[in-house]
Amino acid sequence: MITETLLSFFTMIISPIIDLIPSMETFLIPEGVMEYLLSIFSAIGFFIPVKELLPILIFSIAVTSWRFIYGIILRVRFFI
Repeated sequence: MITETLLSFFTMIISPIIDLIPSMETFLIPEGVMEYLLSIFSAIGFFIPVKELLPILIFSIAVTSWRFIYGIILRVRFFI
């Protein structure tokens, strides 16, 4: 009962703000935007070649994941 009252109060506050957001039917993207974004990303790809840096990225993600998983294993072992 208290939860329902709190949720209805918060939705009463937020609802007018959400109603101000335009619907997706009226939202249009200009035609030249995608070509502009493509040129930006291709320029970034020229200066920062992802294909050559991919092994370093994979190694970094693997080390970070291992540290995270090992930390969880140590915490679980501590509580057992």
